[in-house]
Amino acid sequence: MNKKIVWIIFLCLGTCFSGCQTYYFANVEFNNAFKAGNFEFCQNWLEKHKPGKRNKARFLYNANKGMVSFIRNDQENSNKALEEAFLLAEDYQKKAGENVASFLTNPKRITYKGERHEILLLSYFKAMNHWKNNDLESALIEARRLIRKLNVLQDEGKKDKYNSDGFMLWMVACLFEASGEFNNAYIYYKKAFDSYQSGFGGMAGIATPRQLKLDVIRSAYLSGFDLEAQNLESRTGLKNEPLNAENGIALLIWHKGLGPVKDENRITFQVLKGAGGAISFSNQEMGVSFPFYFPPNQASSPVRFDDLKIITMALPKYVNRNWGLKELSAKYQGARLDFEPVTNIETIAATDLADRNGKELALGISRVAIKQALQYAATKGTEAAVENGKDTKKSQQQAALAGSLVNLAFTIANTATEVADTRNWQTLPAGIELLRVSLPPGKQTIQLEGKGRTPFSKNLEIEIIKGQTMVHTIHTF
Repeated sequence: MNKKIVWIIFLCLGTCFSGCQTYYFANVEFNNAFKAGNFEFCQNWLEKHKPGKRNKARFLYNANKGMVSFIRNDQENSNKALEEAFLLAEDYQKKAGENVASFLTNPKRITYKGERHEILLLSYFKAMNHWKNNDLESALIEARRLIRKLNVLQDEGKKDKYNSDGFMLWMVACLFEASGEFNNAYIYYKKAFDSYQSGFGGMAGIATPRQLKLDVIRSAYLSGFDLEAQNLESRTGLKNEPLNAENGIALLIWHKGLGPVKDENRITFQVLKGAGGAISFSNQEMGVSFPFYFPPNQASSPVRFDDLKIITMALPKYVNRNWGLKELSAKYQGARLDFEPVTNIETIAATDLADRNGKELALGISRVAIKQALQYAATKGTEAAVENGKDTKKSQQQAALAGSLVNLAFTIANTATEVADTRNWQTLPAGIELLRVSLPPGKQTIQLEGKGRTPFSKNLEIEIIKGQTMVHTIHTF
């Protein structure tokens, strides 16, 4: 057989092992340790697996490193890693070479820049770190970063379901209030309230929290907007509950469960031929059809999918994980205090991904179409090269055999390289709940009790300072 044919076959087969594992299972040792709460092991694992400067998943490495340090209450190192992830997302620019590589193989060859909700959460966790260190000035810097990102989300995502984030707006407002900026606090409490009312709450599957209603009413009165405050009281059915000026505030934030992971979803499209070299890829179940056009000078070329009836394309999807603790409550001096759900990262992640499904489908179709066109051209080219103009039965048989082998090699390679990008920030919580309570100054003890597969009980010791808001975070899996 022609040596060139053998070389082509091995070249195609050599691309078959370009990483078919999902991102989760590629890092399963780390993920298992994180789920088990072995954060010392996680930290050591991360130190042993530092990525190079050209690594395509440096964003995720730093995000995971920041989260591990966050849970270990190592605020300084947590913020260093989270800031590095933030800067990688800010500086990200798609390179032409990466795009070409992704078309010929798969999207994993493109640098991961973070999903929209992941980038917002970077600033959220950074702000929490600063707040826990009583560095409100630095926390406000992150709050203003969040404002900028939330404005971009609103401006660029007008047609998207995920175009506002009420929880993030609420946290911005809490930081302004803790810093004594009551007018700004009211502005963002009101934005958060409107976000939950107008779309975010329904999208996340969360009713407007009672605490947020009280916060926006209180801040309206504090800012001198009495008529607006009375209107809000009428809308919510709640009355203002002024804070005791002699007390301080404990803001308890429960990060519950493990966030979703990306998996692969394979979708089959029927190829329908049109006039002038045009074809369309149709999936009746999804109700979508994407046109694909060859350049006019190629419309009559053999690269026209003559033998192609269906194609399979790989796209990412989110899979939720089971988590143990379903309910958490608190007791202070015998009185029960309940946490409220404030955001659902599982739902937001799925919505964020669905918002760009159209773009993902279009890119995937283009990728598969280009690979199929190359396969067809290589097959026909090989047949012509073997036959070499000799019109004999033997040469025709050899050409057909060579063409079949090249076609088989490309089919295997294209199938193996048609994989979804399953990278995502997998150390995020599944959801967040919140409890805000006014307490007298001094050392106070709050008893936490959780219900789930594994009993949870913890005494939380809090140092309350008059007139200040102290934030504490709780993690359960």
